[in-house]
This record gives sequence, C-alpha cells and structure tokens, in this order.
Amino acid sequence: MQNTVENTLDKIKRTGFSVETNILSENDIKILTEECKKILLNDKKDIELKFNNNNFKKYNISETIQTNYNTKVRHLAGISKEVDNILNKFLLKNEIKDILNKVLGDGYKLYSCGLRNATHKSSYVGLHTDADYQFSISIFLNDISATNPTTVFYKKTHLLPFKFASKFESINIKFFAKNLIPATGKKGDILFFFNKTLHGMKQSDNDNDNSTVILLCFHPAGYPHKPWNLPNSSYYDQSFLNGLGKELKKLFDNNLDLYTSKDGELMIKETNNNSGRIIDSISSNNNYNVTDYFKTINWWISYSISIIYRIFRKISRTIYHG
Repeated sequence: MQNTVENTLDKIKRTGFSVETNILSENDIKILTEECKKILLNDKKDIELKFNNNNFKKYNISETIQTNYNTKVRHLAGISKEVDNILNKFLLKNEIKDILNKVLGDGYKLYSCGLRNATHKSSYVGLHTDADYQFSISIFLNDISATNPTTVFYKKTHLLPFKFASKFESINIKFFAKNLIPATGKKGDILFFFNKTLHGMKQSDNDNDNSTVILLCFHPAGYPHKPWNLPNSSYYDQSFLNGLGKELKKLFDNNLDLYTSKDGELMIKETNNNSGRIIDSISSNNNYNVTDYFKTINWWISYSISIIYRIFRKISRTIYHG
C-alpha cells in the first residue's frame, strides 16, 4: 500500500473514505477485469436455492440486473473460480485483514459481494447514508477520473450528530457538487469508506466514460445481519460454500449457530475480542463539540428548505396539469 495501515485508517476516520494503491498485483487486476466483464455480459441458468426463509437474503448468481438508475449490478461469488480465488487472497492480505480487524473486530460478515457497472446513460444516485455500522471496500476495474460515473462523498459527515439516511436522496447531487469529492483512481485501486459518510453517485460527464467496480460491504459482529440464502452449487463446484476459499467461505457462512436473535432480529454473535474497534465509535459517536452541532443546524435548515421546495413543486405541477 502507498501509505501504512495506520495512515490509511487515520484518513478514513477523519474524512470517511480513502483510496489506496498498489495492493493488487498487475496479473490479478488483469484477471479480475477480464473475468468480471464476461460475468456482466452473460446470464447463467438458474440454480436451485438451498433455503426458502424470509430471514435469509437471496444470493442469486444467475443474472445481471438493470437498476432504476440504469446501472448493471450482479452478485459475484460462485461464478468464476479465478475471481473467487483472487478475492479470497485479497481479503487475506495482511494490510486488508489489519484494516478490517481494526475497523470491524472479529466475526464480521459480508453483507454484499457484487459488481456495479455505470455508463454515460446511468443517472445520478442521490446523497444518502446506509446503516451506521457498515464498512465497505470497492475495487476499481477501470481507470476512474472525475468525469466518470463514480461514488462521491461529502467528507466528514460521518462525524456529525445528524441522521442523513435518505433525507437528501431525491435531490440532484449537482446542487451539492462544490462540496463533493469523487472517488477516483487507477484500475486496481481500492476505495475504503464508512457507509455512514454521506455519499451518492455522479453521472458521467462524457459519452465514453464508464465505470465498473467490485463492491464489498461488511457487517460487524453484534449488529443486525441477515444470513445469505445461498445456491446449492456454484458454476464451478457442487457446493457453493465448499467451493469458496477459506476466508470467503467464512464471510458467507450462514450457519445459524453463528447468530443470535435480539428483538426478533438476527445478529452476528459477539466475540470477546472486539473492544476498541473503530466501527463502534463511528456508529454510536457521542463525542460531539459545539461546531458539530452548528453544522447540524445547517443540515436541518437545508432539509427543511428541501421539503418546502418539494411541496411547492408538487402544488405547482398539480395546478399546471389541472
């Protein structure tokens, strides 16, 4: 990595995100790029799912989905043995393991493992935050500049006493453009970010600027997490789980013995080695100062103005259309 793990963690804690280089080998980047391109283009036959339970999330690896944002997304694991081997090796790298352990502690699980492809035809994704306890890693599969459709961040918003959620998601991100930082880098670079940081996706500035990334989102032990409803088999092994490398298998493992129930919600069982992990201080931060609260007042004012604007817009459209 270009910086030490501690420097990377310091930047993520301060700004909410960081892009790092020189983690994957050139050969691994080449294989990921070529294989993922083929995966996005080719649908596969349906595979029987092992479970039929509302407490489990369906992990369908047979199709690429076109979203409402005109992006393409697809679950990734279990399709290409080469890709899964590289991801397993990546997640076991000392620097990656060190970052994940210091942020999430022991026992974390994968909430998502998939591909996202955005083109010049993709629309913006409005600013939002996800669960406060989520932490994500994104692998760039092509060079991404500020003109590409890419994730954008409003830095340091993960440190404010304000619940953003979807309050600003319906507003075009161009209104926030001067304060947004796009995630940019070379093919193979790695983006780390707290999902509590206000973020969205900008549109492409040119007709030929596309972007494809691998998205990995993690949940720590002691927090809500739905196990995966996994296929019986992968496209290269008779057993989906047993075909994965040791680390990926652990992160996908849906054995209910690894979970506990609290208020009717499944949670990953807590371990004894999670004191001092960073995610706890991010998800339940109570160490705010006067400046933080003043910044929050500005966000409440902005939110109130946006509500008034939407009400007047709806009234005017109703009057105009009779």
